[in-house]
Amino acid sequence: MITILSKLFLILTSEKLPSYTLKSIKSGGYTKEELDIICKIVKDDYTRYKKGFKVAVVMVFFTTTFILFLGLYQRAPGAFLIDMLILYIVIFTLIFMLIYVQKVNKIRKTFLKAVKKGYPELYNEYEDKLHEYVD
Repeated sequence: MITILSKLFLILTSEKLPSYTLKSIKSGGYTKEELDIICKIVKDDYTRYKKGFKVAVVMVFFTTTFILFLGLYQRAPGAFLIDMLILYIVIFTLIFMLIYVQKVNKIRKTFLKAVKKGYPELYNEYEDKLHEYVD
């Protein structure tokens, strides 16, 4: 039971750059080339998280649809199925918002905040580079 809970908290922890990297960016301690490499790492991680997030949303949609279809097949009352659909929508919307903010978007946001403090003249360039990957 403890290992399941520890894995759950590991999954829900926010993803961001290491603190020493963020401090160095905020203080302007990197060259433009080093900052480009860090930006590429952030882009790669962000696109990987975004793809995984989309797959999870699709899987949950089909699973929920299948469960509700089974309820219809078992001749469950219509009001019950509608209540369950509303409950699923509310719960999964809240869960996916939490996951998107804490896991998917966090690394991009923390990088851009650090660049804005340490390299304000490069902020727009990196913001454009990272927004290229937003669908």
